[in-house]
Parts: sequence; structure tokens; C-alpha cells
Amino acid sequence: MPPDRIQDPLDSRLDAFRHLPGRSPEGGEVVAESELAVGRWLSSGLPVRALLTTPERWPRLEPLAPAALEVFLAPIGVIREVVGFPLRRGVVACGPRPAPPAPRPSGEHRVVVAQGLSDPRNLGALVRNCRAFGVDEVVVTPSSADPFSRRAIRASAGHVFELPVRVESLAAAEDRLAGLEWIATSPSATRALGELRPGPRWVLVVGNEGAGISAELLERCRTRVRIPLAPGVDSLNVAAATAVCLHALCPPPGQGLSSG
Repeated sequence: MPPDRIQDPLDSRLDAFRHLPGRSPEGGEVVAESELAVGRWLSSGLPVRALLTTPERWPRLEPLAPAALEVFLAPIGVIREVVGFPLRRGVVACGPRPAPPAPRPSGEHRVVVAQGLSDPRNLGALVRNCRAFGVDEVVVTPSSADPFSRRAIRASAGHVFELPVRVESLAAAEDRLAGLEWIATSPSATRALGELRPGPRWVLVVGNEGAGISAELLERCRTRVRIPLAPGVDSLNVAAATAVCLHALCPPPGQGLSSG
């Protein structure tokens, strides 16, 4: 359908985009901002309900837009008044929350489980790292930030729409992924990360920004490794630590994992 041009920030058709800071997803609807994140959402094949952008940015997004998408074009000043903050990128979209991914068949499967990550920016960056290193699935515990919150989506650069992301309890994840090798990083582990040679089916566990991995979950991980760090440094940011681990665990494109 052709775009609607809007000049009035009080236009009721824009209510889905109104006053975004601090707003939680309601009724299963999520909101994404930035041309990059929204572009990935549109390209993913997942449903997007409506798009609000400037006339200048619309031509770059139009080739990605499905025919049924509601499109609203407005000056950047109007958009900023609607969303409630000085949006710089001039693109915001809303749509239904992606459904949980279907169970994956047996075979090669690499999973990252994020336990209790409270900062949506850390969670989004972690998802982006997982996508970059070819992880097959991300599991987020219910105690974590919402991976489909606006801040998490922005930090993931929209990769949250390209990678299966499942919000799931630890009990359900442990049952579903019981046949995989569970791996955790621990400063007390005697085995260095570089010594690990996992098979093609594993789960990497990362924990809360302050408390780390719970004792219960750490006990579940039969494989424990440490990231060698300089003296006086005991840890890394969780997203950075995940990237370091995935660089060691995931083979470059076209190369397989060796068992051991």
C-alpha cells in the first residue's frame, strides 16, 4: 500500500510509536529503531506491522517492504515528538513478537544460554556476537532482559530477527538440550579456553553481569574453562567474554569442528 504522509504528531495512527522510552512490549508487539535493525527485520521474513520513517530514508527501505506493510512518512521533528526522544536514525517499526523457534533436528547444534543478563544492551550485543560466529540458537532465561526490547534490538543491530532466540527456563533448556556438551567459563577452572576441542553439539553458558553463572547451573556444566587474562583482571564484560569464547569454539566458515 502507498505510504501515508503525516504532519501532525498527535495523529492517532502513530499511537503504536508513541512515548517509547521505558515502555515495555505490550500485547506481543515489539518496536525496533534504526535503518539497519529495521532493514534486517524486513528482510527476515518475520511479520512487521507498521513503519514510520522520513521521506528521505523511505526509498532505501521500500524494496524490502512487504505489500501489506503500513508505512507512515513524516519529518524527523514530528517523529521525534511522537517517539519521545531525539531519535537520530529516523526509522522505527513495530510488529508482533517473533514466535519461539521450532525444535532443531539432531545434528550439529551450537547454543548459547544467557542466564540472568539484566542489561538489554549486553544481551543485544551478545546476540550480535552469536550471529557473527555462526551460533545456531540463543536461549535467554526469563530472569534476563527481554531480547526483543527496543534497546536489545538496537544493540543487536537487528540480528535478533535473523537468529533463533528462545526465552526458556533453565529446566526446560536442560531437558531439551540434554544431549549436548555443556560448557562454562570459570576463573577457577584449570583448563584454558584455547585447550578446548569440543564436538559439533555444545551449549556455552554465560551468566549475570555481577553474579556470574549460578552454582546450580555451573554444576550442570561438566566442561569448565577459563579465559586467560592479565594479572589483576578477573573478568570481562559478558558480551566481550562470549565473543572471545565463540572465536575459540566456532570454526571459520567452511571448516568443521574436531572432536576431543
